[in-house]
Amino acid sequence: MKQLVLQLSKSSIKERMAAYITNILNITIITTFIMVILELQRIQADIKTVSKDENLAKFTAVLICISVVIIIFTLWIICIVHKTLFMQRQNFNINLKLAGISSKKLSQIYILEALFMQLPVIPIAIILEQILYYFMATYYEFHMKFIPISMVLVGILAHLVIISICLMFTMRKLAKFDVVEKMRGKKSTDSLKTMGKLEFIKFIIGCTAMVASLIFKLITKSQDNTIINCVQIAGAYLSFDAILIFMQYILMWIGKTIKSRTLVLAQMNILGYYKKTEPIMVTLIIGIMLSVGLNGMFLTCREIGRKTVEQNVYFKDLIIYQRYNKKVTQPDLENMIYAIDPDAQAAFSFGLKVLDSEGVKNEITGIDEGYLKYGEKMELVDGTDISKVINDENWDGILLPEYFISEKKLGKKYKVSLNGEALEFTIKGRFIANGSRGRYGFVSKAYLQKQLGFKGLVNMIHLKKGNQILLDKLLKYENSPNIDHISKTDIANNSYENAIKGTEIFEIGAFCIILCALLMLVNYFTIISKQNNLDVARFRAMGMNKKFMIKTYITEILSIVTQSSIIGLVFAYIFESVGVKMVLPYIDVVIEPIMPVQYVIMIIIMVLVISIIIMLNTIKDSLGNKYIGFLKFRD
Repeated sequence: MKQLVLQLSKSSIKERMAAYITNILNITIITTFIMVILELQRIQADIKTVSKDENLAKFTAVLICISVVIIIFTLWIICIVHKTLFMQRQNFNINLKLAGISSKKLSQIYILEALFMQLPVIPIAIILEQILYYFMATYYEFHMKFIPISMVLVGILAHLVIISICLMFTMRKLAKFDVVEKMRGKKSTDSLKTMGKLEFIKFIIGCTAMVASLIFKLITKSQDNTIINCVQIAGAYLSFDAILIFMQYILMWIGKTIKSRTLVLAQMNILGYYKKTEPIMVTLIIGIMLSVGLNGMFLTCREIGRKTVEQNVYFKDLIIYQRYNKKVTQPDLENMIYAIDPDAQAAFSFGLKVLDSEGVKNEITGIDEGYLKYGEKMELVDGTDISKVINDENWDGILLPEYFISEKKLGKKYKVSLNGEALEFTIKGRFIANGSRGRYGFVSKAYLQKQLGFKGLVNMIHLKKGNQILLDKLLKYENSPNIDHISKTDIANNSYENAIKGTEIFEIGAFCIILCALLMLVNYFTIISKQNNLDVARFRAMGMNKKFMIKTYITEILSIVTQSSIIGLVFAYIFESVGVKMVLPYIDVVIEPIMPVQYVIMIIIMVLVISIIIMLNTIKDSLGNKYIGFLKFRD
């Protein structure tokens, strides 16, 4: 068996190159994303934009799921590449079977070949992943700049175990072929692909799942049920095969109707070699779904952060007096403001930067009923009305954002310190945060002033309405030498930038999916070039000219990419809709999922151009006058 494996290892580098590349990519992706997840957990703990409880677990789980999906996608490509490699060695496989090699032994030979491939793959992958991670770590300011040896070994071990399991199932199935049937040389183009029993059953189950979930949504009037949304995605996936086959016949009918021979022949090629073209289309569909879906999901989440601030924050300007030359009370500021602009609308608060029990900076703001009117929308998760207690100087409650604290923390003490002096509050509520603004909370202004002995003192003005003269006066207030001005636009932009912080890394991962899909296309076009050249030669012998054949194959590429893009974008929209609701459970603004149009156009054009160039390059010999040679020396 070892000699047979060595014989395979000396086969065409061209055939094996795609397998080498996909294995290198898989190790690199597994190890890099393990490190990224670990680094994201550290970042989340440091910046404290989510709590250590359920929300951090939920956020991290989403990111881990995305990483797992990307890894599964690369593994799927590896399986297809090795499957294609197996099919290209048909004569070798037949000879081994005739020599008495069992299906089990044949599958073991190919699995051993795949494992032998790892000898050059592993060192190259280690170098590549270290370089890639170094640039990512430098750009995103990660704590560690290089992947430690322990994580490198974990990535390699995970890769070897996973590909061994995947290839074991794939090769065992492939090795169980009928030698006699293969020797007869039966071609897959003898008949066009039709909808079989399996496709029909999957279609019925898929449609039933989608209709049932839609009826459930209409009855319950719930659009945010994650499980039901996942059922819809599963239903669409089960219906996929039947829809894809049906689309080919629709396009062929259109070609016949408009008398387009190139379209008809292109669709016949797709249906005739459906087992070869389907993996290409599935690869593109999954690649577009994940890549566009992830980009759109993160873009939508950021826009929700911005829109929430624009909708729910009432004031247009926040003026902060860091210190005063002499004591200033709220009545003093009110008299000054209304003397300049009698129609002004403003809320006054007392804000402090404190340290919590973990030594992390918090912004605690003492507010009153005026803040609920002119400051921002204040809605608690449980619907409690705080207007009756927020003015009470004896109410020791603190309200914290829902993304920061879990429900089980309600009623517990929340200790902070200001210049070494301890302050203690009781967690009385979780409010729905207006955008992503870090770690902050609200308390009764009267209670905070009483605890610190600063009765009547305020240092923040939330100006909802006021003329320019008033704003200029407040920004040049002579009694405060240190004044900060934050506009509503600044808060909105900051919320946009901080929403689901750290996901830029996964946008890079999303683009890697498209690159993997493109690699799959290039590999497939290269490996099936022999059969395509034979087909072109046959058509040339029948009198078809070079121009017609070029148009036919370009039409075939256009058909494959266009169909894959349309289906992929539909799935991306569903994926994005479900993902947004998983990441942001409380959405207070009406916003449709945003599709990254420029990104979509870029990847479709990129895939089209590269696919056409590769395809035409693989059949260029048979397009010339030497096509007779392909007919003479065909298998």
